[in-house]
Amino acid sequence: MTVVFQSPPDQCHRVDGLWFDDGNLILQAEQSLFKVYRGFLAARSSVFRDMFAFPPPAEGNATYDGCTLVFLYDSAVDLAYFLKAILDTSCVF
Repeated sequence: MTVVFQSPPDQCHRVDGLWFDDGNLILQAEQSLFKVYRGFLAARSSVFRDMFAFPPPAEGNATYDGCTLVFLYDSAVDLAYFLKAILDTSCVF
């Protein structure tokens, strides 16, 4: 079993182009922070939609910069590719 420790958010960096000042959710992968929109993620990803459907834990959610903070075990590079893919409105399917 591998134990992964998260860096405190204040020791991480904001990812340019994926940090929206008016976002309402912060995702942390490795030492990278992404401030995005919860509703948009839920609309584009069944995984996030299902995750947001759960009630918050009794002790509450972690927060940073006034937003819920979600720690992910994905690589920062993979998360950046995923977010760019779902946020890119120039793609037509």
